[in-house]
This record gives sequence, C-alpha cells and structure tokens, in this order.
Amino acid sequence: MKQCKSPFLKTLVLISALSSSLAFAADTSPSVNAPASTAASCVIGSPVEETKVMVAKILETLRNDQGALDNDFAKVENDISEILASKIDIQKIANYVVPGSLMGPATAEEKEAFNKVLLAFFINSYSTAFKKFTKDVQVVVNDLRPGMDQKDTVQISTVVLMDQSGNPNSKIPVALVMVRDKANCTWKYVDFGVDNIYAVSNVQSQIMSIKAKTLVELTKIINDHNESVLKGM
Repeated sequence: MKQCKSPFLKTLVLISALSSSLAFAADTSPSVNAPASTAASCVIGSPVEETKVMVAKILETLRNDQGALDNDFAKVENDISEILASKIDIQKIANYVVPGSLMGPATAEEKEAFNKVLLAFFINSYSTAFKKFTKDVQVVVNDLRPGMDQKDTVQISTVVLMDQSGNPNSKIPVALVMVRDKANCTWKYVDFGVDNIYAVSNVQSQIMSIKAKTLVELTKIINDHNESVLKGM
C-alpha cells in the first residue's frame, strides 16, 4: 500500500471500519471490470457535469454543517446521505460485496434495510476525513476524453485541493467510477478510489470476514458498528 500524503488522504485510504483492512479486487469488481466499450443505448447528460453538481452540493453541505462536524456527525451523515442516495447504485454495490447465499434468500424489505445501513457505513467510515474539511477545500473535476461519455462505464478523475498552497501533498487524486443506468436513463456511482485503492472492494473483504448467516444478521452487525462510530465522535 502506498504511503498517504496527508492526514485527509490517510483517512480516505485507511478506512476505520469493522475489523480488518479493506481491499476491492480489481479483477472481479463490477465497477472496474464492467464492459467500458459497450455502446450507449440511452442519451443522458454528461457524467462530468453530473459529478460537478454532486460535488458542489456536498461541499455546500459540509460548509453549512461545519459546526456539526465535531459534535453532531449524525446530522452531517443524514445531509450527505440525502445527496448520495439517488446518485449511488447501492443495490449494485450490495450485490457485489454481499455473498449470494445471503442476498438471494433476502426479502425486498431486508435488502432495502441493508442498503440504508451500507450507505451509512460508507459515509461514517470516512468521518475523520470529512472532519478535516475546511472552507479552503476545493474539488476539481477533470473532463473525459472525447467520446468517453458514450461508454456505459466511465471513470471520472477528480482532485481534492486541501488548500491553495500548490504543495503536491495538498492535492489528493480521487477516481469516481460511474455506470450508465439504462432503466432510469441516468448515471450512478458504483465505486471510488484513492491511489488505486478502491472503497467497494475494501468493504467486500470486511464483509466476507464477518461470516454472517443471514442478511438480517449482517445488517445488524454493520448497523451496530455505525452507531458505535457515531457515539464515539
């Protein structure tokens, strides 16, 4: 694993979560290995422009919630969840990180409950990183190469600027993986990575180590973890 360049990057890369270290296998990941060459069958907006809008909303939310970052992270989590809930394909992620033996027998209600807990897990796993946020933080969203937005899977390159010093250590590259949601004719996020370390594979390795017998049991374990994180803040 590469050395982190800053405390913010360290908290992004080293997820403080359930029990063991995280790592999403690129050779099996649905986001990394999705057929990027598939021709688009749905005319939708630019994934870059959608990302710019999403990033702007998150930064605005963090600025508005600045006072709650240290003493009321549940509010921050809820506010960010409202932005991300419709933009992340949490069911696709859940289907990847959870063994089929647990996901297959689960009811629609059980899957919905798990998805909410999983989204919260992603957010509060990076709570320390969010707490490093200041009004000087900016995010640059880079353009795709011409024609790439016609693919079904794209990787958006962004750079988090911690300050305006120009110091290389203040620049954190973050890749956002998006897939074309043909049913809803929109783009959705399925993964993100820092220095080629991808979050969803990391979560998968942790979930595989839990050895839960049902999705309900797994939901409770992760939810208990989420609540313990919030109480410890």
